[in-house]
Amino acid sequence: MSKLTPTQTEALVNAAQREDGSVLPLPSNVTPGLIGRVINGLESRGLIEEHGDLYCISDAGREAIADKIPKSENKIKAKPKPQKKAKAENESEETIVKKKTKKQQLIEMLERDGGASLNEIEKTLGWQKHTVRGTISNLMNKDGYTIESSKNEAGDRVYAIKD
Repeated sequence: MSKLTPTQTEALVNAAQREDGSVLPLPSNVTPGLIGRVINGLESRGLIEEHGDLYCISDAGREAIADKIPKSENKIKAKPKPQKKAKAENESEETIVKKKTKKQQLIEMLERDGGASLNEIEKTLGWQKHTVRGTISNLMNKDGYTIESSKNEAGDRVYAIKD
């Protein structure tokens, strides 16, 4: 198994010490934008498992951190029974985990009738103009999209995906 990052290790150690085995909440150094990537990375390696609406440490996850937790907690426990969390707390974490990437949001905006203006994309995604133009260039050159660029009546640059 490949080496764990410090964040992955801390998340698994914290989960192993929790009664329900949940990896959420993640360590405080994980920004909301990275929560999905951390969860997906751990899940794809089999270190955590989804139990209903919780992500819990798996037996493989416990084995991966066996040398990192105190000896008294070093025994591999049976799979925890997931406990329901308060709905408000759970909804916010689940929303963050399943949030669309900015690239996916951009593609949806460009697929709409009439496309999207440069200013609209910039405001919606929180990007600067050069970032929008660079990402659109990558969509064309690397992902094979055909994107049409034009100016609207107000003189704003508008981009749209051609079918």
